[in-house]
Amino acid sequence: MTAIYVSVDDIEARLRTTFGTATEPTETQVTTWIEDAQDYIDELAGRTWQGTATEIEYQDYNGGGVIITKKPGLQSVTTLEYTSDGGTTWNTIASTGYDLYTDYDTIELTTDTLSGSYPAIPRGNKKIRLTYVYGATSVPPRIKSLAEDMVVMDTVKSLVNSSANTQGGAVQVGPIRVDDPSMFSLQALKGMENSIKDRLDNLSNARIKTTVGKNFTI
Repeated sequence: MTAIYVSVDDIEARLRTTFGTATEPTETQVTTWIEDAQDYIDELAGRTWQGTATEIEYQDYNGGGVIITKKPGLQSVTTLEYTSDGGTTWNTIASTGYDLYTDYDTIELTTDTLSGSYPAIPRGNKKIRLTYVYGATSVPPRIKSLAEDMVVMDTVKSLVNSSANTQGGAVQVGPIRVDDPSMFSLQALKGMENSIKDRLDNLSNARIKTTVGKNFTI
């Protein structure tokens, strides 16, 4: 996996140190924490900012003229089709026949101006076949900041644990000193930990409170 939300260089700059094969923690371990943080953020949010991908999706249709993608972060629609014969034949709906609302991961069919009705899509299971691009092309600063704080916290905890049996009081590995009042005092670490928890809770709560696929801010 590629480090998208935060890089090893970002963590090194934040902690004023460098990681390698013989450091505690190693560069490989920091990379693993980055990947874990990215996946955990995506899992709680119910969406990803790690790039875009194409999805082919079959959906039921209730006649309401609204389709919500199952994968959040709708970017564009490649094809929108419907079937009237159980999937033997698929009929393409032209791009002029629907509007996209990417903020809500929603496709709204356009009614016929004379009849006021939607295209003749029969109601039922798996009547819609949708091919679309989802995800994100950029990472919001708030997501980058959250991922960086999570990895910094993992790194500092690793330093504390590795030094707990041999040192008392301050913990120092290279230039990193855990009791540094400007960044790594117990009070500062506790504040960072609480901030991380609050932001992760916001991601999870926003996912629950919004409609399926609807985007949100934190």
